[in-house]
Amino acid sequence: MNSSYNLFSEANSKRWINFAIGFAVFTGVATSFFAIRTPPYLPRWAIVDGILLLGLAYGLWKRSQVCAVLLIIHAIGSAIINAIEFGSELRSVVVTRIILYMLAAAAINVERDRQRLRANTQANAQASHGSADNQTTG
Repeated sequence: MNSSYNLFSEANSKRWINFAIGFAVFTGVATSFFAIRTPPYLPRWAIVDGILLLGLAYGLWKRSQVCAVLLIIHAIGSAIINAIEFGSELRSVVVTRIILYMLAAAAINVERDRQRLRANTQANAQASHGSADNQTTG
């Protein structure tokens, strides 16, 4: 059994992307819920933040590279804002780094997934074009 782990294999690619989608949906729903439920504790812009995360999750589901990068930028910005407002603890730094690693892996795999899709589309187009040529000449 091969013990090496391929970050960019097709199966792992989908796992990383699905993790990022799940992370964005969970964070967006939780942020929106708490912003609506407990107004004195969270500012109203938190609702917009939650909706933005849901939009980024949708974009990531559609394999948008821009949304993948924006999700990373959002995570970095959110970590900086939380560190300024609440102070930085070791565990929050560790969790932030883990999340950023996973989001970066998802962003890389979105590009790999798009490359695989383009290659498959081109191969199918060439195969169907070749079979059409064989039918007309045969």
